Amino acid sequence: MLQGIIRLSNTTRDGQEAVLNFYEPGTWLGEVSMLDHSNRLHDAHAHVPSQVLHISPLALGELCDRHPALVRMLLDLEVSRLRAMLVAFSAFSTQSLEQRLAGRLLGLSESFGAKEAEGVSLDLRLSQESMAQLIGATRQRVNQVLKQWEQQGLIRQRYGQLLLLRPDALQTLAQERPDR
Repeated sequence: MLQGIIRLSNTTRDGQEAVLNFYEPGTWLGEVSMLDHSNRLHDAHAHVPSQVLHISPLALGELCDRHPALVRMLLDLEVSRLRAMLVAFSAFSTQSLEQRLAGRLLGLSESFGAKEAEGVSLDLRLSQESMAQLIGATRQRVNQVLKQWEQQGLIRQRYGQLLLLRPDALQTLAQERPDR
């Protein structure tokens, strides 16, 4: 991906989009299907106007043959994605909704955040439904937590964006031990 934001999702049986992740420029997408010659498991949509570079499976194979270091880079990419997936799976069973939401918002702010005088602006045009899908929760519960955090001065909700006023407090919350 050269520029923009790509949204990775699945479509549910009733036709609803289930958002899985967002990707920033510099990210490779679709490499698993190219490497194992299978169908793609997810849909990729431009979340904002985006520019991508398409490399055919044949061209990728030729590039890997000519540049063996590319094979190592692809392996490193897949290992990092597997590790992130395992961390996410673990979070679903060991972390509270608040911890998962705080961690996910902080992660998104690393890729898509902009520092402002008051905090970090997360301008993804991310709906509460999408936030809920990202952490395995309901929109209603995400709404409750965001309102609570807003009252506590941790965030400010603006139309289509969040301002993380206290990323340090969200980081502490995300790292709390489950027994607290």
